[in-house]
Amino acid sequence: MSGNLPKIANIAVGNVSSRLISAQSEKTDLEKEKTSVAKSGDENCYVDMETSELSNAIENIEEELSFIQKQMESIEEAINSNAKLKEKYEEEYMTIKSKIEDAKSKLETASTEEMQRFYQTRIFTLGQSLNLIGVQIDAVNGMIETKNETGQALQKSYKNAYTNYQNAANAYNIKNQNTGVLNSAPVSSYAAASGGINSVSELGVSNTDNSVASTYAAAAGTNVSDRMLNAMKNWEGCILTAYKCPAGVWTIGYGHTGNIKPGQKISQQQAENLLKQDLAKFENAVTSKANSMGLNLTQGQYDSLVSFAYNLGPGKLPGIMQLLKNGDIDGAANKMKQYCHAGGKKLSGLVSRRNTEASWLYT
Repeated sequence: MSGNLPKIANIAVGNVSSRLISAQSEKTDLEKEKTSVAKSGDENCYVDMETSELSNAIENIEEELSFIQKQMESIEEAINSNAKLKEKYEEEYMTIKSKIEDAKSKLETASTEEMQRFYQTRIFTLGQSLNLIGVQIDAVNGMIETKNETGQALQKSYKNAYTNYQNAANAYNIKNQNTGVLNSAPVSSYAAASGGINSVSELGVSNTDNSVASTYAAAAGTNVSDRMLNAMKNWEGCILTAYKCPAGVWTIGYGHTGNIKPGQKISQQQAENLLKQDLAKFENAVTSKANSMGLNLTQGQYDSLVSFAYNLGPGKLPGIMQLLKNGDIDGAANKMKQYCHAGGKKLSGLVSRRNTEASWLYT
């Protein structure tokens, strides 16, 4: 049986090499696209244009803005997709690394030469797979970095085009004594860009459901610390286009659900507002329970319990909070760390999150 292992490894090498070549090719294409992004136009070239020329210029810039917007949305989706792929590779990397350690342990206790050769071959084969997945992770990191740079270049292009649009519209207004042209133009959906763009995601505001727009505008207050809020963003991840979670529920932003429709998009700021709004429900649960128990929480303990409840629901709070009430912080931290499984498997991401949340109990 051990004689077949190198052959299997060779097949794996071929498959991974093919994917890597494809990824490198895509990266090269993106770099070419990045360097070819349009630069700013002449801000003063519209002053001497006739009214008909200005009208055509405005129409052309509107088309350009729409085209750039679609490119930016495509880049954003690609980045999100590659981030998920990277996470998958990293989990696979840790799994193989664990198998190698297990094989090394069994090699040390192997009682026959045949078993020793088997585990030596297994360690070698798994080592090859580990190296190949490491190459894949590097390739995906390169893709994400390149697409981020492309997105930044597109932002600049969008800003420049919007500036040109404003200049052309202002020139048109002056010639026609009409200050309403800019506001009535079809490009008004991109008006947020006039104040500056902080990220590619911030422009993803098309197709937003107007019935819930007011909810986004009024962000809920929050009593958690900035440290906790930033950690939450990293743990939850942010997707600005509506998607179905594994449970089949339409979701958007940092895991927000409820009244979300297919194709809906929100901005980065709206996603953060929704996160604070969702956190408020779990803040209330922690505060209410603490008050009923007469438990005074530090900021770190409050952050920890809110984050824990957000991830797992408030139902598991009483046991941990009772331990805190008894002064047993170690017991509360250890109990919190137990909740690191999903689907019957221990997940490294949840282990890391629980460890961080548990550490906050001491602050």
